Amino acid sequence: MKNLHNYFISILCLAFTGCVYNPLSSVAKDHYRYKFPRTVNYKEHKKEPLATELKKNNLKIVSWDNLNGWVNDSQRDALRSFNNSCKSIVKSSNVMRPIAGKNIDPYFRKICRNVPSVDFMSNNEARKWFENNFVPYQIVQNDKSKLGLFTGYLSMGLYASYKKTDEFSAPIMEKPTRVDQINLTRKEIEETTPGRILYYAHPVDVFFLQIQGSGVLKMTDGKRVNIGYGGNNGQEFVGIGSMLKNDNKIPSNKYSTPSVIKFLKDNPAVFKEYSVKNKRYIYFKENYNNSGTIGAQGVPLTPKRSLAVDLQFYPMGIPVFVSTTDYSNNRFNKLMVMQDTGKAIKGLIRGDIFWGVGDSVLDSAGKQHSQGAKFLLLPNTIKF
Repeated sequence: MKNLHNYFISILCLAFTGCVYNPLSSVAKDHYRYKFPRTVNYKEHKKEPLATELKKNNLKIVSWDNLNGWVNDSQRDALRSFNNSCKSIVKSSNVMRPIAGKNIDPYFRKICRNVPSVDFMSNNEARKWFENNFVPYQIVQNDKSKLGLFTGYLSMGLYASYKKTDEFSAPIMEKPTRVDQINLTRKEIEETTPGRILYYAHPVDVFFLQIQGSGVLKMTDGKRVNIGYGGNNGQEFVGIGSMLKNDNKIPSNKYSTPSVIKFLKDNPAVFKEYSVKNKRYIYFKENYNNSGTIGAQGVPLTPKRSLAVDLQFYPMGIPVFVSTTDYSNNRFNKLMVMQDTGKAIKGLIRGDIFWGVGDSVLDSAGKQHSQGAKFLLLPNTIKF
């Protein structure tokens, strides 16, 4: 993931771009993500215009009492997630992106070197630790608006095989090592198989796994394997769902994600015809440490504690309190950590909530679509 974009974009509607399908439950989630590099070298980014850099007038200092639900949250869970980010921050040689023109890197490194373990800490102690070391800033848009869109995502699951079979005939491939093979189209890749094959799965499932960018494979022997993004071919993405709908392959009154999946599996010739029109191809790599879904910061994502944000505004690893609602309109007030990103995640207050893995969180992730507020937690030693 170091110098190539990760394929992992959020969307709201299959009709326009694509969808995520979970074949373990035959239920689909309207979500599509695109991961960016794990680390961001600010020295490289300085060469680019920082027109969208977070500025001082986008930060409004507030008291802890302004964080609705703060005292009812489990900061201990958030601190565990923040510990993961701190390990990455301390080890990284890259400088964290400035905020409001301020170099925050040394401040976060100092805090991260002294971050406590949560093993013998109560929730009240974890809350006090954040309150004693950070100051909350509400993020405000340039037009003074304090609300933004929060969506959700998950890591998908699918059945897979070690060997090619009639059912599991499509390869899950690593990125090719030869430079002249990296930018081949989907059709060319499927005809030549330039990368090392990791596993096999149903062609339609592999196609939608590529839309998601990572997942958990349930092997034929019962073993579960975590795989993550391993590169892409640099070609343009086109949503197969929108193409099928526009060409009236599926009646509008029967148009849904499950019906699209079923239609494609029942009509392999149509799938072959339309899938190659999406020239984008995603490669994978196995997560050997079995640590779960890995985000853009290179650390394991924590359900309901990891947030994907716009890298044009924020560095990875910063604690952020999110105040919004979930898909059932219940309050979602939680301290999270910025550990991931996505091409569709654009804006100061925009956020994408990681809900977890598999069919148990499909509704939570797929239907998450609500307005909310974002409060950045910055070290109290930083003065603007």
